[in-house]
Amino acid sequence: MEPFKDPLTFSVFGADSVVIEAICAQIVKGFPNKCIGNTFDDIERALLELRHAPPDLILLHSQKHSDDMVEIHNAFLGTPPPVILLLETDDAPEPTSIHPSIIQVMKTPFENKQINHSITKVLNTKSSHLSQGGKSKGNETILLSTGTGWQLIKLTDIVRLKSDGNYITFHTVNKEKLTVIKTLKYFEQKLPSEKFFRVHQSHIINFMHIQKVITTDGYSILMSDGASIPLSKEKREPFKKFLQQKCIS
Repeated sequence: MEPFKDPLTFSVFGADSVVIEAICAQIVKGFPNKCIGNTFDDIERALLELRHAPPDLILLHSQKHSDDMVEIHNAFLGTPPPVILLLETDDAPEPTSIHPSIIQVMKTPFENKQINHSITKVLNTKSSHLSQGGKSKGNETILLSTGTGWQLIKLTDIVRLKSDGNYITFHTVNKEKLTVIKTLKYFEQKLPSEKFFRVHQSHIINFMHIQKVITTDGYSILMSDGASIPLSKEKREPFKKFLQQKCIS
């Protein structure tokens, strides 16, 4: 069998190291050359490592349906990987009632063929996205954890982001202000560079909502919500090239 050109990366979380290692071994054995996996029995340590290189899929073995989902969500704030939840309980709620990133819930005793079937579906989805150049509808929406819950925002509705220390405020076309605990650098790496540009140490803007660039009395950018955003000196030339690539001139 030829190796899969872009293997599916997955991580198995859970407190029982014997169980999660068996799950990982089963997947690798069932899908040779197509899956690369690892296991973690300490979720806090795992997420510190994985948020810089998110896997394609997380399998979470848990005693309760709510365990560890908050930690996973906060670690992968922008776009958390899909999660298969493996429950050691008779209570199996609907996936979306727990968290939007959960794609399936399985109760124990779960069978090998159930997990293999789920992995096949994820592989097919990944293959489809690759054949489309990596594009997916999910990439057009961002999931934010606010003080009142989870908020889904279309990227086209984001006007700008403003940083205040480790707090980031999203300003939207509906005049909403959504604040999350994260750094601006995190979102600079997550948001598509063809749409968003970091024009200042404290500001990221959406190209689609630029109205005017003012070059007198210092450089500033007028946005569709009426805000005037400073353009730092070191960003002027890169920003000019960014505009030239996007516009007819």
